[in-house]
Amino acid sequence: MIAFWGLIRPHQWLKNLLLLFPPFLAGRLLGESYSLPGLLLPVFCFCLASSATYIINDILDVELDRRHPRKCRRPLASGKISV
Repeated sequence: MIAFWGLIRPHQWLKNLLLLFPPFLAGRLLGESYSLPGLLLPVFCFCLASSATYIINDILDVELDRRHPRKCRRPLASGKISV
């Protein structure tokens, strides 16, 4: 299970929270408000899409990652998860 979390890289999801700021800023400027629950679903979907991109990249670069000093510890490159 830990290898799976390493594969989807949830620590990278924190940057996706930046997607929440433009709607709130626009709402303040336009005098409208956006509900946080209504914004969480798109952010969650964006997090899943970014994880899918990381997985595809890891699959395509597995041989290169095996030779890289840091990337060789990733789940696919290390063999903890197989395709």
